[in-house]
Amino acid sequence: MKNIGSTWMGVVTMVAWQQRVGGQKDMINQDLIIDTEQIENMRHCIGFNQNKVKNNKYLAWRNYFTTPDHDESWDNLVLQGLAVKRDFKMGAGEDPQCYSVSKNGFKFLETKLNIKIIIEK
Repeated sequence: MKNIGSTWMGVVTMVAWQQRVGGQKDMINQDLIIDTEQIENMRHCIGFNQNKVKNNKYLAWRNYFTTPDHDESWDNLVLQGLAVKRDFKMGAGEDPQCYSVSKNGFKFLETKLNIKIIIEK
């Protein structure tokens, strides 16, 4: 974890994480910048509860986070490949959106939380 900046409201802690994308043959390294609020939103999205971790495994019983409009923080996760987004016409708000943690997002959370996340189908 490294601090990469501050705002007028105080220090914003950011996480730099090395991601490997591609197969074994053509690995691409990509630095991701994620703040602690984004990590908390990803945890909330999958219904994470530390008390439900058993034998270093967690069963993700949901994978959605709805917003009344486009969300800059979640859109940043989408751009970094850690989330996906779709229109959510049945939601409330100007232009409701539904965000989900992507496969790479689950890998990031597993590394960050030091657990295996099982995705309920």
